Amino acid sequence: MDLFLLKKALTALVLPPAGLLVVAVIGLALQSSRPRLGRSLAWAGVLLLTALSLPVVSQALLRALEPYRGRQDLRIAESEPSLEDIVSHLQEQAS
Repeated sequence: MDLFLLKKALTALVLPPAGLLVVAVIGLALQSSRPRLGRSLAWAGVLLLTALSLPVVSQALLRALEPYRGRQDLRIAESEPSLEDIVSHLQEQAS
């Protein structure tokens, strides 16, 4: 198998949501030999996958990644003139 394809396949298996599904499947496979560990892994995979699919969690993660986004937008809005200001200035110059 080509190294590029192997890398892409491993990346797809490790990243969410497939990574959490792999954890749940490994937990189910371990049910017979190590029931406590298997059950914990299966529940962890399912609960984390469920939590990451909720909009509340995704919005909180986005806010954590972009902490200053709102402040920068406000600074730009305050420093730049509005469309009405530009139009009125152009109309004053034309007359």
